Amino acid sequence: MPYFKDADDVYAVIGKLFVDLTQDEELAPKFRKANSIVQFQYRNPASQITIKAIEGQEGVVDCGETSMTPDIVMSMDADTAHKYWLGKVNVTVALARVNGSHPEGDAEVAKKYMLAAREDGLPVDENGLWTGKEEILTVAANSPPDNKVAEAFQAAAQKLGFKLSLRLVPREVVYTNFCASPSKKVAI
Repeated sequence: MPYFKDADDVYAVIGKLFVDLTQDEELAPKFRKANSIVQFQYRNPASQITIKAIEGQEGVVDCGETSMTPDIVMSMDADTAHKYWLGKVNVTVALARVNGSHPEGDAEVAKKYMLAAREDGLPVDENGLWTGKEEILTVAANSPPDNKVAEAFQAAAQKLGFKLSLRLVPREVVYTNFCASPSKKVAI
């Protein structure tokens, strides 16, 4: 059973979360470092939240129709968003799911986020590329659609400088050998 009954319900919960975030003395300045307009298009129920997070400007949150043009559009089920904000969904896993989230955007926006991560001390160069030396182990099922999603994710992550080692294995091996097994050191 879905958590939200209608769009107004989404706005009352997730929309309010974003409004509160734009007004928080500690978090709002960090939020505005994104220097972009992000739009979340939700399904089940159909709803839309657009957030303007520009450094030096007040944050703006539009629930429903908006005149803002987004730099990034994320689409997902409203329940997935709710679970994410409750800490029950890993964003990397959600982004990789075919029926979960589908990010769209351009390299310049990704660069902005990577440069913001650099300001927080992460290994990112002046071009917005990850410079960390470690290879990140990624495991996915070797059958469609999982293998195709994993390969697309690997290609996108490599464009940002991440070094991924993709291991495709039978689906049952993913669950029995890698899920919830920290000793395997699987990042994604």
